[in-house]
Amino acid sequence: MSSIAIYELTKTLKFVKPLPNQPTLPDGFDRSIYTVTEPTVPDELLRKCLQNMTNLRILLFLCPADLSVLDGCTFRLVSFHANFYQSDHLLVRFLHSQPSLVDVTLGLSSNNDIAFAPTCLPNLTRICVANFSWLPQLIPNRPVREVFSGRSGGDGDLSFFTLSAAPIRKLVVDHLCLYPAPVPLLASIFSSLTCLYLCYSAYSESKETVRFINNLFNPNRMITMSVIDSH
Repeated sequence: MSSIAIYELTKTLKFVKPLPNQPTLPDGFDRSIYTVTEPTVPDELLRKCLQNMTNLRILLFLCPADLSVLDGCTFRLVSFHANFYQSDHLLVRFLHSQPSLVDVTLGLSSNNDIAFAPTCLPNLTRICVANFSWLPQLIPNRPVREVFSGRSGGDGDLSFFTLSAAPIRKLVVDHLCLYPAPVPLLASIFSSLTCLYLCYSAYSESKETVRFINNLFNPNRMITMSVIDSH
């Protein structure tokens, strides 16, 4: 097996009455909302299965996952997707052990101060992160060509994009990650861009922001552009 997508590792159960040995809900609370989550696949079983998949190349966690299940795995991935995960230090340790990865997707983390070593993910070509502030660590000196990002984090400095070891061709990003940088500066930073998608809510932004986007979408530039209404 070369690829696997994991959609569900737990299930949520609802009870009309509290479970034994669980706190009794105060009077007036709706007991039908009393829920517990239990695993559908024990971590140890999943860990053993993954350890046996030595030829695995694509691993997608499309549900919350305890990344300790990756301990002891010897596969060498080319694509890894983790939208929901626990233990940031386990994530970093795993990514450092997978230099073959070229395509990585990482969801939001409770800790924005994750540190990736400069040698982590040396072959990365496509990166998708919910936290924009991680990009300055993950783009420089790597052959990144495609970038997808939410707007969480970031300090307004976009110069790290120029440090990619390959020309960045595709950018999908919230417009606030670029605004209010001068359009000529953006044109110089993304001089090799061929595809740009901006996430933008037409209902909540100012006239200045609209003017910025209109200027950015210069019809004279040979580039595919689109605005995604995120409202």
